[in-house]
Amino acid sequence: MSISNQPFLTLQDERARIKGSRDPLGFQSIWVGFGREIINNFTTISDSLRQFTTLILGFYFVEKAIDENKLDFEEFINGFLRFEQLVDYSRYKWMDKHNIPSGDIRGITIVKNRYELFDGKVPIGIGSNEQILSNQRSYGIWGFYTVPARESGLIKQNETKLTREAKDFVEKNYIPVIEKAGKNISSLIIDFINGNKFNFDTKNKHSTLADVLAKIHRPTLNENERKFYQQYLLFCKKNNIQEQFYNLLIEARNKNIEKNDLDMIRALIELSSKNHPNLKDKLYKILIIEEHMAPISNLFNFLLNQNNRNVQEVVKDIHLKWEDAFLHIKTDELELCKLTIENVSVKETYKRISNISNMLKQNKFLGVINLLIAQNTEVMKNRGGDAWLSINNDKFNIRYKEYVQGLIDKDKISKYQNYYYFIPSLEKIGKQMNGDFNEQ
Repeated sequence: MSISNQPFLTLQDERARIKGSRDPLGFQSIWVGFGREIINNFTTISDSLRQFTTLILGFYFVEKAIDENKLDFEEFINGFLRFEQLVDYSRYKWMDKHNIPSGDIRGITIVKNRYELFDGKVPIGIGSNEQILSNQRSYGIWGFYTVPARESGLIKQNETKLTREAKDFVEKNYIPVIEKAGKNISSLIIDFINGNKFNFDTKNKHSTLADVLAKIHRPTLNENERKFYQQYLLFCKKNNIQEQFYNLLIEARNKNIEKNDLDMIRALIELSSKNHPNLKDKLYKILIIEEHMAPISNLFNFLLNQNNRNVQEVVKDIHLKWEDAFLHIKTDELELCKLTIENVSVKETYKRISNISNMLKQNKFLGVINLLIAQNTEVMKNRGGDAWLSINNDKFNIRYKEYVQGLIDKDKISKYQNYYYFIPSLEKIGKQMNGDFNEQ
């Protein structure tokens, strides 16, 4: 038996098919598709190691409550939300005491305000006055970390349960710490999880519980934690490609390659060329995708700021900024990415990207604009919405704009990167695994 979870950014996941007003060109699923070829488990949001700790420890205690008939299975999520609240208030108490930034606590604003308002005696529950986010299920650890944890091998694929390996890790590394703090602590946690207890007195009555939860979530890792999180998070169950990529990333950083643009991707391609040909091929496809799609996205965002302007005047502006800026693009190489693009995007996307790239090389910017409008129109029609922009009487008519940009400088186009393929999350988790929790 399983519980429906938040979608994951893979080729099959609903979140890859952005609805509503986001992703006006339908490019998100393409970027995700190529990113998942290298990094299997992280999203752009799941970048806190200690929130994975909260997840597996919370699952353990909710499962325990269910096994002891102290919680119905249908209440699994509500039990987890209560546990998340216990942890976050405990962490805030400890961090505030030691003057440590608490930026990776989801809902930190509410946690801080409520903790101070009630002088550390805070409500635990699932009502609007207890949740630590406007919608804790969607925007908290459950919503953002459950599926990445499943992809990492911490949660079973078809059940809402920890894997054997994750459960063993919790029982060997975290439960002894809790039991040492007090024989009634585990029972107290379950009382909060099932709603039997409501007020969490972090400073007095329940201070031992608060202190032990904060201790488990401290911003340092012991050797057992480091080995476990490296295997299941950083290397994603020993995914050779992800492990190879991370090691090359560290090698690049050690060589003082600090850039986060296409020059970094080119450096990683160079580093992988000798010993990791499969990884090199995947990185090269990312380079191709970015060289073609990143400027296209930038141009579309630029057009969204041209309402009521004459089309020919805008075309002249583009010529001034971008003429002969795309001679470096090898348009024939886009064929290497054709299958993935066609599998994850609307019908004409690959053909339009290919045609746009050829037109950019030939400075045919009016043709590019028409194809961008056609792509946006088809994408939005498939979502039951209207196009964001159109041309009426030789003028741009902008119906909606989410993010507008100026055109990137001509000399920066060859380095311009628009999507980062979950690399920052991987790198951040790696730093935390090695004791660097400063980037929150």
